Amino acid sequence: MPPLNHNVYEAIAAAGMQAPDIPVRSIEYYAQCGEDVIVLALLRAVALREGLDLSRERYLEIGANHPVATNATWLLHRALGMTGVLVEANPRLLGPLRAHRPGDEILHAAVHVGEGDSIELYVSNQNELSSLDRDFVLQWRDGVVGEREVVTVPAIRVDDLLARHFPDRPPAFVSIDIEGLDLAVLRDLDFARFRPLVVQAEPSDHHHPGNTEAIARFLGSVGYVVVARTEVNLISIDAARLGLSGPAAFDEESGRRMVEAARRAATERDLRLAAREEAIAGREREIAERDAALARAAATLQDVTASLTAARNETAAARAQAARLEGQVAGLEGEVARLAAEAGRLEAEAAARRAEAAELAALRDRMLGSTSWRATAPLRAGMRLLRGGG
Repeated sequence: MPPLNHNVYEAIAAAGMQAPDIPVRSIEYYAQCGEDVIVLALLRAVALREGLDLSRERYLEIGANHPVATNATWLLHRALGMTGVLVEANPRLLGPLRAHRPGDEILHAAVHVGEGDSIELYVSNQNELSSLDRDFVLQWRDGVVGEREVVTVPAIRVDDLLARHFPDRPPAFVSIDIEGLDLAVLRDLDFARFRPLVVQAEPSDHHHPGNTEAIARFLGSVGYVVVARTEVNLISIDAARLGLSGPAAFDEESGRRMVEAARRAATERDLRLAAREEAIAGREREIAERDAALARAAATLQDVTASLTAARNETAAARAQAARLEGQVAGLEGEVARLAAEAGRLEAEAAARRAEAAELAALRDRMLGSTSWRATAPLRAGMRLLRGGG
């Protein structure tokens, strides 16, 4: 299901309005300014008028760049089942195109208006801005983007391209987006031989002032009428397929109005781009500040972790020391208990000896005090003399 249309809901919220009962969802588009929605509607209108089976029609996209993003034909493939030829000069972009647009023919070539089968491509640091016109790359936004490299690529004229890849029937839709050279390729196309139903081109008025008027005037001269103009592209349709007779009218006043409108749109676009870039710069500053704060927090966390680890190590050592001391105390308490028991035993033994000594002393006293002890005194004296040898 498509997401909600944020433009609608932001406007409602800003004005304090009540939200609609039925959700308003965004429409599907992939082109730079929604041109693919316009082209889809035009093709469906002509198909209704002429009874066309659009799934059998083909497209030609010159300057395909990305398989989906800002792509002019991806919606036609998804919505209608159309296929065609995607032309891309930048060799860096061919892999993704071949991987993600398998139903289309991917042609590595630069469409130019000169002679030769190869040409130099000036590759921008932003792929979308690469061009055969070096000044276009170097001057974009005052040189802020810049040039990445210069490569030699295959080259082909637009009529040769159409003859080789659309020999039986011209494409229903041709999109040209080659950064500053769209009008040159349109003038090189033989519209008497190849007549696409819808043609889309990018004027690049910032690089070629007045190019919007020039493209509209040229297409009017070959029987096409401009039916839509976005901030970036002009969309034209074959006037004869709309039932108009002869080339579509395009007078001087119409041209001036279109140029002025294009200039206003370009100015508005530049202001929006500047505001968007400032917002991005502000966001990048916020991210940088947040990253710095995160770095400081990480450093503080590292210090705290180190301190905690040291404290845990100290605590573990103290606990080990306490355990050893507790073991020693337990051992000493056991020794004290043993010595106390030994002391008790010795005290009991001493008490027994004292009692025995007292008993012997009493016995001696009784003997010394008896009559027999006194009567035998001369006999003991004689015995001592005899032992003494006398």
